[in-house]
Order: sequence, then structure tokens, then C-alpha cells
Amino acid sequence: MATERIDGNTLKRVNGILKRMTATTIRDSEAPGLAIRTYASGTASWSIVLRDLKMKIADLAVYGVDDLPALRALVSKVREMRKDGKDAAPLVAAFNRERSVEKAEHHAAVAIGDAMAWETARDKYVLWLKDHRSEDTYRTYRSALGGNPGSPIEKDFRGLAGKPIASITLNDLVQIRNNIVSRGTKAQPNLRQADFTVSVIKSFFKWVLNQPDVKLASNPARDLSKVMERSKASSKSGKAVDADAERSLLQEEIGLIIMGLETYPNVAARTGILLQLMTGQRRMTIAIARKDAFYDHPDFGKVWRLEDKVHAWRVLPLSPTAIACYEAAMMNARSDNPFLFPQQRERKVGGGMDGHMNERTLSEVLEELRAPGGILHALPMRVSTHDLRKAFISQMGQTMHQYRIGQRVLETKDIDMITHRNEGRDTTATMIYDKNPYLPIKAKILSEWEQWCLEGYDIARKKYGFTGMLKSA
Repeated sequence: MATERIDGNTLKRVNGILKRMTATTIRDSEAPGLAIRTYASGTASWSIVLRDLKMKIADLAVYGVDDLPALRALVSKVREMRKDGKDAAPLVAAFNRERSVEKAEHHAAVAIGDAMAWETARDKYVLWLKDHRSEDTYRTYRSALGGNPGSPIEKDFRGLAGKPIASITLNDLVQIRNNIVSRGTKAQPNLRQADFTVSVIKSFFKWVLNQPDVKLASNPARDLSKVMERSKASSKSGKAVDADAERSLLQEEIGLIIMGLETYPNVAARTGILLQLMTGQRRMTIAIARKDAFYDHPDFGKVWRLEDKVHAWRVLPLSPTAIACYEAAMMNARSDNPFLFPQQRERKVGGGMDGHMNERTLSEVLEELRAPGGILHALPMRVSTHDLRKAFISQMGQTMHQYRIGQRVLETKDIDMITHRNEGRDTTATMIYDKNPYLPIKAKILSEWEQWCLEGYDIARKKYGFTGMLKSA
């Protein structure tokens, strides 16, 4: 039984052992308990090998050299749990889903009864309301927290499904508020509903903090703001409140985002973010993009026929940078998966890999770029995937009158062709190849938008002395 510091050379040597179909165990000297086990069947696994425990973590192919720090941290945590007499199996299972020891700890705590999941804590609060508040309060608060099965608000809370209460973040709660707002229309916005849910969420977490069996150390809803609170304050004072949080991204900031993408390690995710930026689409629209939805076009090079979350069909002619994103994504796509951005990890062990990239993977790109040490950390606003779409709508909306297609001056409402409008036609051939003004107008808008973004990249690059993948753009 060999002991060494497991590294890339170890993994190369294991490949030779597998060819010989030899059973052996290689222990890691840096993290006692972590091991690679090979079997006579020609397979291998990452394993935990302790005096009183032998447990498979995952097949060898699931984790690589870059995952070694996380695997070592996992084994260290397992040893702690064994000393306390706790079952480590839920922690290992959660680690395989989350790829993070910290997140896995939260899920494992729920599994062994040391912590509560979102639904359990919410239902506990709702029952408390039933016993201590009026029937009206009980009914409306339960609804506002997504407690009515099948309701639209239940779907707004889908991001918290099964999530340990201790791992819920402010960003999760902002997403819920934004989900509610986005379900509305210009004529009937959901602002009041969103703000009521914000109030109830705040009440919920205030209650949770005083429940010792829930075990929550801090309040993620403390800085969660209402939508109408901001607009009311703005109208009273005559000036914007928290303008940095409400404004759209500046040209230089767009450039900083592109710069940050150049060195982001997840190639597929950074390509998806750049495609979202170049096309003005929602995060989910990018995540569910299918390879067979992209077509060669004699006039526009490449077009994308897509359906968004409100089932609006439209066709987008891709700009050169967007085409480069498509081609890069195709190089990283899998032949056995229909999605341009395929699923990167199993959502649960044995669940398969035939789905699309998790939309949270796209959000995590910008979250990491704005983390301490990230290129966006100094910005006064919290940049999210929605801000990319917001910047497109804002910038192009105020400059549309400058552009023409023949004698036609483009209008602000033309942006809807790219972000919302259902073109009202169902067949692929008709939508892509008929002679209509939609494609030229959209091509012009997206071309001007691409140019504005790349100019922002040049501004940021020169200002910060950086060169990278778009140097020749």
C-alpha cells in the first residue's frame, strides 16, 4: 500500500495500473485517509480509507488534479465527523452534488438532522403563524412564502427547493424578488406582490434567528430591499436612491466583464456569459440553447432560432463575436447531449448527464468576478446576469434613433424583437429564410451593440494595461 503526495503524476501512473488490471491502494500523504483505489476489473475510484472506514467517494474520472484541495478538505471533515460518532455518508453524497465542502456540510447537516432545509423551516414558521397570528396573516404569509403547491409564487421560490436554511444567501432572496417582478407586465407589474413577499421573508428570517433548533448564525435578508421602497424614496427626494445599484452598466464596466471572462477557468460558462452579453438574452435562454437551433444563413452567417421562458419564438442573427461564442461552445459540447452548453455534473449521483448547464453556473461566473480579488470587486453595484440584459436594453434604447436600415429610422420598440417579441410564425424555414425586415433590423441592432461592448473592452484594457483574447477585435 503506497503512500505519496497525490498529484498529476500519480494520476498518469494510475492509468498504467488500470491497463494491467491490478488491485492496489495509493494513499495521499498530505491528507491521511484520502486514497486512490484500483481494482482487478480495470476500474479505479477516489476513496476514503481509514482504520475504521472504507468508503468510495466517486469514480476516478469524476475528479481531477484541480479537485485535490477540495477532496483533501472533504476527507479532513469526514475524520472530524467520525471522531464525533457521526455518519459521513450524507456529507460525501452532498459533496458529489455540490463540489464544495462548505455547501456539502449544510446539506449533510440537514440529512442527519443537525439542521433544517428551507421547506422544513418555512413550514415550521407557517405553523407558528397559525397558532399565534390571525387567519388572514397565516393565509397570506403562507402564500407569500410559496407554501401553496402549484401557485406561481411557489415557482418563484424554486431556487430554494431542498436548500439548507444556513446556505441561503442574499442573492438567492434577490432572485426570488426578481422572479416575482419579472412575471408581471408593464400594464400590471408585480411590484406590490414582490414587496409583500420581501416583507414576509424578512419576518421569517427574524423569527428563524430566534429558534435554536433551526441553527442560523446570520440573517441573509437583512439587506434585502423592496422595489417600491426605492421608487417612493426617489420621487420624494427628487433624486435617485442608491443610484449605483439601480443604474445600468457603463461601457468601461462591460469591458471589465469581458476582461474577467478571459481568465475564468470554466470555459463553457464564460462562453455562455459572453453569448448572453452579445445577444441580450436571459440567463436561462442561454442555458437551454440547443445545438440544432443554430442555422447557417446566406446573408447573416449564423442565426439562432430560440424560445424563451415565456414561450416567445424569434430568430436572432448572430454578430461575429456571438458566432465565435457558438463555435467555441460547439468545441466543448458533447456529441451525446443536445444542448450547446451541456450539463457539467450530475445533479445527484446516478442522475445522468443528459441535461443542460445549470443556470446557476452562469450566475457564479459574475459572482466570482465580483468576489474579493475579482476584477469587478471594486464596482459599487452587484453585477448579475440580469445586468447584462439590462445594459443592452438601456444602451440601445437611448441610441436607436441614430441607426437606419435603408430609409427606415430604427425605434426603441425595435429592441423588443430581440428581447421579447414573438414573431408569430411557427415553422423554422419561414422564420429563418423568408424576406422580411426583422432579420436586417436585428442584425443592425446587435452589430451596433457588439461594437459598443468591444469599444468598452478597449477602454478598459488600455486603462488597466491588460491584453487578452479580444486584442485583435
